[in-house]
Amino acid sequence: MSADHDSETETFEGDSGFETDPGATIMWFGIFKGTRLDELPDHYRWALVRFARERPCPILNGFKDLHEEYMSWTDATQSPMSTTVWFGRYKGYELRVLYARPKVWWWLVENCVWGPELESIEQRYLARKRVKEPPT
Repeated sequence: MSADHDSETETFEGDSGFETDPGATIMWFGIFKGTRLDELPDHYRWALVRFARERPCPILNGFKDLHEEYMSWTDATQSPMSTTVWFGRYKGYELRVLYARPKVWWWLVENCVWGPELESIEQRYLARKRVKEPPT
């Protein structure tokens, strides 16, 4: 633990029942300490999610929980496929561009370090799509 972080700032006391935008949560650690979640660079936000998956610890797990809450909150107003690609050749495009190319999407999910995150976004997209589809 670095000297500039005390235990109070390193622990996320999250509340899963956000009354407002969880993106307004202020970062409590790292180089963007003091910055709103929704103002973080996409690549940094997703890197923290990946680190939480690869090297779980209380701080990163707290961030991952907050990030998932934020993603659920944004899913209510926009498609998960409108997420901006934060890596590689398609950086800056919406994920729908990759998803429209099934071979590219499959290859990334199966071979890319971001595969689990892409698969999670796809699952959120499919769940949202099922809810939005009219009954037949």
